[in-house]
Formats: sequence, C-alpha cells, structure tokens
Amino acid sequence: VASTLVNGVYSASLLFSNQTTQVVQARQFTLQVISELVQNGGFETGDFTGWTESGNTGSTAFTTVTSNSSYVHSGSFGMQTGPASSHVYLSQNLDTVPGRNYVVSCWLRNSTGSTPAQFEAVWGGNTLLNLTNPAAFGWTNLVFIATANSSSTLLQFGFRDDPSYLGFDDVSVVPLPPTVLQSLSPSNNQFGFTWNSVSGLRYQLQYKTN
Repeated sequence: VASTLVNGVYSASLLFSNQTTQVVQARQFTLQVISELVQNGGFETGDFTGWTESGNTGSTAFTTVTSNSSYVHSGSFGMQTGPASSHVYLSQNLDTVPGRNYVVSCWLRNSTGSTPAQFEAVWGGNTLLNLTNPAAFGWTNLVFIATANSSSTLLQFGFRDDPSYLGFDDVSVVPLPPTVLQSLSPSNNQFGFTWNSVSGLRYQLQYKTN
C-alpha cells in the first residue's frame, strides 16, 4: 500500500516474536515516500522544460541544453552555460512542507578555471553556495540541507563564465528522512551502531560516557 501514501516520512515499529521462547523484540523502521520535486532536473527533455530562465537571456547568454559529453554528467543531455557580463538564472517553484528539511543536490563542472566566473545556489531567498572565480574542477556533487519556510519554495541557480563554459546537470530535491539509530551490537568490548542514512551526506555520532 506504500504507493497510495502521500509524500512524507512514516515511522513505526515491527514486532518479531520467537515462537519457541515467546520473546518479542521491537525494531523501529522508517518508510520514506518520495516523488522527485524538481521537474526535468537532468534536462532529459532536451530543453529547459520545467525551468524559468531570467537575467541574461539575450545574445550574450551562451546557455543551452546540449548532448556534448563534456557537459553531460549522466543521461543524454546536460546544461552548457557561459553567460558574459551578467548572470543567467534557472529557477523552479517547488511544493514543500513548512519546517521540513530537504536534500538539494546538483552536479557542477568547471573545466578551465578561467575568470570571471561565478555559480550561485539559492533556496527560498537564502544563499546555499556562492562560488566566485573557482579553480578548475571536474564533475562535483554539491549537496545541501535546506529547510522550507512555506508551502512553495523557489530554487534558483545563477551562472556566469565570461571566457568559457560551466557544465551543470542532475538537479534533485527530496525530503530528508529523520535519522534513527536502528541497532546496537556489542561485541568484544566494542559497540557497533546502525542508522538510516542518505547518500552524499556526512554524519557525526556524538556520545558521552555516563
């Protein structure tokens, strides 16, 4: 019945019964129901369907969806962008839940490191990242945790690269499930912990002795 649930994170406990000893153990689990919030995040329509372009959209925009492998991280298409003098912006309004955390992910490539160049990621008016004149780097996954403040959140990316081009692809936004410690396994004076996780994130385990 998971396919009938609306987007969200559902937590509950499963009970496991030993039929010989009648001992019952509870195991907590989390079910996350997700549909991708970003439309056409990989530009696989071959154009900017789902995105709104603004800023420098004139003759110096030099921004297009391309099948050139240098600007495609995955799939058949990616974005090649090198607007001169001013930024070009791509944006989408996303349906969000106020107070909920989201994982914002995208892939960026700067093959030359030439200047002036800039990349911006903005969530609901708050800047997640502002890269100005960065050194050259290959395809890099940029991941952010962002909190929604309303039922509609504007996701926006800004680009500028006067002498060359940036590659951009695979934009994704999904709800962040709550982190739950799922098991504790003591063995030989050591403890092993297991928890649910999201790929691309770093986790810090905190503890005290008593």
